[in-house]
Amino acid sequence: MYDYPLFIVTGGSGSGKTSISIELGKVLTEQGVLDMDFLVVDNDFGIASNNSLMIAKFNALCEKGTVLFGNVPYSYDITKSELFSYFTNVHFIYLYCRKKERTKRLKEREVWSDENIIHEISLANHMLQEYKNRDSSALILDTTSSSPEDIAIKIKLYVLEKTQNSF
Repeated sequence: MYDYPLFIVTGGSGSGKTSISIELGKVLTEQGVLDMDFLVVDNDFGIASNNSLMIAKFNALCEKGTVLFGNVPYSYDITKSELFSYFTNVHFIYLYCRKKERTKRLKEREVWSDENIIHEISLANHMLQEYKNRDSSALILDTTSSSPEDIAIKIKLYVLEKTQNSF
């Protein structure tokens, strides 16, 4: 078992995960920070999930926690990996933004059709309700009008608080 904290930062497409992960990596140097999207090859999210947890396991062996960014459980359902059961100190952070801002962010990517954006907004709303209902201890952050740097600082403070309380 690994007692070093595993933080899972999730949210639908357009919530700011990648931008925030980069900023968090700059300010939270005492923990491992990883955007799981960088491990995906040939759309195999299962392998990316396992590799992410292997990195978290390595960090735990080095006496560090890990912050993983990814769309959990869609597309990354890391809880189904056999490695996930080794982590006893798991915290979820959910990122969301309001419909108008998410639509703007996704349209800026130029690969999203209107139909896919509508579907993504619906999925993100469903995920938000799931996290609110499932885990009252999950940190939920609205990224609509906050910069990635500001959200990264909030996550850093949460991670440091939870890490300090772990030992």
